[in-house]
Amino acid sequence: MKNKLLLTTAIVGLGLASVANAQTTVSGNLNIAYKATGGATKANSFDGWAKETQINIANKGKLSNGIDYAAGTSLEFDGQDTTGALGIHTENTYIDFISGNTTFTISADHIQNSDFSMANISGFADFTELADGINGQQAAAIDTHNSPYGAFGIGVMQKTAVGTISALFVPSVTNAAMNDITNTATKGQVGSGNTGYEIGFRGDLGVKNLDTAVFYNSTNTETPGEAGKTSDIKGRMVAAKYTLPMNLTVAGEHAVNTASTGVDTKTRSAGLSYAVNKELTVGYVYAKTTADAQTQDEKIQSVNIGYNLGPVVANLQLTKGENINYSAAADGDTAYLSLTTRF
Repeated sequence: MKNKLLLTTAIVGLGLASVANAQTTVSGNLNIAYKATGGATKANSFDGWAKETQINIANKGKLSNGIDYAAGTSLEFDGQDTTGALGIHTENTYIDFISGNTTFTISADHIQNSDFSMANISGFADFTELADGINGQQAAAIDTHNSPYGAFGIGVMQKTAVGTISALFVPSVTNAAMNDITNTATKGQVGSGNTGYEIGFRGDLGVKNLDTAVFYNSTNTETPGEAGKTSDIKGRMVAAKYTLPMNLTVAGEHAVNTASTGVDTKTRSAGLSYAVNKELTVGYVYAKTTADAQTQDEKIQSVNIGYNLGPVVANLQLTKGENINYSAAADGDTAYLSLTTRF
């Protein structure tokens, strides 16, 4: 269910007052999943339930000077984390100022970014998440591409005829936000991370059924050259997806992460998806991850089956992992079944 409220908002500050009409939308989504993971050792084999629920509040309207604005935040409730605490946190918090095709944003987890896998066409969960836990290992395959999108910062997005160009700057890549109006603020609340930025492009290049992405980001290490630090932390990705006739879609992605030690991790992935009909879609993903000085390559394969039941979408994803996190003993399989709905 989606609720729409027409609000009259009075804003008073610095001796100034203004009144504007705005529309507020409340929406949400729910995902319940079951995952079974098996590996070479029984001790690291497990199965169980997972869930994610989210409430989104969004507002949009016009400023007194006629410029459009949009604002919102999301409250997410995940399953328990490794400490047993409930995973409650905010996402997609933003205030946007929009003039024509240009959007200026002050936000966290909002601007277009590189936290996605283009090769994962039909599955709900990315192949990196599916392989996590095999023989107690976390997959080395690149997922967020070192993007600083989750920290608060300022950014700009420019729509063009061939796609959207974006730029984001964050003063601290680990900064969520200081408390309230910064009362009782300490240096620890600002976050220990240094400055970071990301620039990117996503669009169809003017070609129907084409989706492309190019992103680059960098996080300042402040002291490159000191012991253990030889460079800034960087992330790069180039990806493309194209839908052919007969409902066949192909995709490929090349991603490189550079650690502060100068070590490069590279993930090359490819995906194939076929829409059997308007309800049923099947897909396949292959990903290979390599890293400097590693003797083993990590390989992940996933078969995805999605079925659209209207208000509910069901996904079955079967994954095979080899040398997870470059460990020769970390081979195994996972089965992931999810039900997703929006309201």
